[in-house]
Amino acid sequence: MYPARRLPTHPSDPARDTEETTRAGLSIHELVVISFSNGLADLIAELDRANEDAVRRGAPTQGVLDARLAPHMNSLAEEIGLACTQARLSLARLFGDAPPQPLRTDTYARARDAIETTLADLWECDRNRLEASARHAVSFDLPRGETFDLSGRQYVRDWAVPQFHLHLVAARMILRAQGLRVDQVSPGVHMCAYLRPSARDPGGAV
Repeated sequence: MYPARRLPTHPSDPARDTEETTRAGLSIHELVVISFSNGLADLIAELDRANEDAVRRGAPTQGVLDARLAPHMNSLAEEIGLACTQARLSLARLFGDAPPQPLRTDTYARARDAIETTLADLWECDRNRLEASARHAVSFDLPRGETFDLSGRQYVRDWAVPQFHLHLVAARMILRAQGLRVDQVSPGVHMCAYLRPSARDPGGAV
């Protein structure tokens, strides 16, 4: 356990979560459904490109899924699974539901199915119920024994969003390390909606 000490007050300190600051900023739906969906949509596009590259080279996609940034770190398959779990677990905790069962990601097909299942869970969740969860109490334990008690909004801001993006970025970095170049992929599937017409070809394709 960490030593008991009072850290300096900072913007996310629970003591400073006033009525005004709680109402400000992005909604829970934007932070969870929109942000997580955008990240997962980008990830599935990059996973597809990595699979296409592997097929073209005559190399097994499994080698990419088993790749790690370092021997002691998670594999790509594990990071994809953890990103999906964090997204689905966030909904479960906010709704007071039982934790979801982890999805298998040990093959390309299973990894892709896991992402699609997670996207469906995000898109199909009750938006009104999700927004109402901002002020609900959320409690959860870590394997080391710590227990955290916070509001739904605090949980999303201070835990769910950082944890999801930790695993999303790790997965994308493994893909980069395996040779997927940044210039081979879209700047973000979700960003195509904001692309200036001048950046499109005469036929209207990106």
